[in-house]
Amino acid sequence: MTNLCARELSRPRMASVWREVLASVGELESFSGHAVRTPTGEPLALTAQSGPLVVRVVLEHEAGRIAGHVAVNGAGKVSGVLMAPLEHEHTMAF
Repeated sequence: MTNLCARELSRPRMASVWREVLASVGELESFSGHAVRTPTGEPLALTAQSGPLVVRVVLEHEAGRIAGHVAVNGAGKVSGVLMAPLEHEHTMAF
């Protein structure tokens, strides 16, 4: 992770967000919808890539689906993580 991302997304903060997700949509059951794209939305092959890029996955929970996006910079470090209900994925910043 970048230093800024690590400061903003501390372990306690990430654990708190995950608890909120579980309270909202239940236990995680599976993953689907794996994709890699550029920050502007152009699809990339699911092979080794260098950043910047965004990795997408759909988290399948008992009572809902969550879109997860992870931004990776050119140095290969995570620079951001976003999660939102799948129906609101189009509003995510990256």
